[in-house]
Amino acid sequence: MDYKKDLELLMQAALEVSPIIMNYYQSDDLEVERKVEAGFSPVTQADKEADAFLQAFLMKARPDYGWLSEEIEDDISRLQKERVFIVDPIDGTKPFIKGQPEFTISLAVVENGKPVVGVVYNPAKKDMFASAKGLGVYLNDQKIAQPVDKLELSEMECLTSHSEMRRGLWDDYEGLFIMNPIGSIAYKLALVAAGQSDFMVTLRPKSEWDCAAGHIMCEEMGLKVTDIWGKEITYNKQTPDGSIDRMIVAPELVFDEVKKLVTEGSL
Repeated sequence: MDYKKDLELLMQAALEVSPIIMNYYQSDDLEVERKVEAGFSPVTQADKEADAFLQAFLMKARPDYGWLSEEIEDDISRLQKERVFIVDPIDGTKPFIKGQPEFTISLAVVENGKPVVGVVYNPAKKDMFASAKGLGVYLNDQKIAQPVDKLELSEMECLTSHSEMRRGLWDDYEGLFIMNPIGSIAYKLALVAAGQSDFMVTLRPKSEWDCAAGHIMCEEMGLKVTDIWGKEITYNKQTPDGSIDRMIVAPELVFDEVKKLVTEGSL
């Protein structure tokens, strides 16, 4: 499998769809709906238009792949496909609505349940994170060097969620490490993979389209990626929405310590 060709395709798709998204960014006319079936989470016209564009663009190039995305009705024929596009046209819709540059376009190719190609693009900052199996991680065409491990958890920064912090889910961990809330799970994963932060934990369930692209990036950088119980995360499941039972991404050196801390407070 030539993962480089799929990587180039996803990078092109991210660049081509970004004008659609940025046309609505910081717009006074942005209309927001609430998805009843998804806990009243917000969706905008930008999400819908971007998803439709990406499906047409990518499936034209790879008609034999399956398709899974947040805003398009699920076609379960994907379950029979070896390779599947897993797409979130705007990961971080809440920051997007607020006009904050913490949202991304998250595009992945999954092969037999494992992510093998991932692109996370922040169109507001024009930062392109890109990775494929065996090729490492790139930020704006520059290959990211392997990070130097920090020995003490207390010296490390964990990217967290604004909403989880507001709910008090992180209160018990205050002072154990540095906490930095960032919007968009895909963006958090990409920042950790690029060495701009040390590790990342989510304390609420996530969907496949949130995580697939960033997952391969973090694995390529030698980070351990599991659900909160230390179990392997697989993709292209029959029920992908909320199927990931939270997530830990951390260097091997501190992974067990982080897992112990967060599972002691979990039910």
